Amino acid sequence: MKTKPQSPLALLGIALAFCMTPAWAQDQTPKYAAKVPPSILTPDTVQTRIGTLKFFDRLPDAETVQKVYDNLHATRTEPVRERSSPGLSAMHLAALGGRAARVV
Repeated sequence: MKTKPQSPLALLGIALAFCMTPAWAQDQTPKYAAKVPPSILTPDTVQTRIGTLKFFDRLPDAETVQKVYDNLHATRTEPVRERSSPGLSAMHLAALGGRAARVV
């Protein structure tokens, strides 16, 4: 079965239809656009105990990310150190072989 070649004019019309569709879509404002109250949006800057956190387009900048990770590291490191202290003390006592009891 032989196919008939399409006319260039028809192909041009189809191409123009595809190119014009985005332009028509940009002109229309969606009817479902919600009006978000400013009270629930992320502000551009937030004052905290670790410093000023800055956001651009609702995303944190590099300095803010570093501050938050440093704070997270500090807050998680302290409990680990406290929980491991008794184990380390027992390990050191075992390594001394009971000599610590005689010193006292």
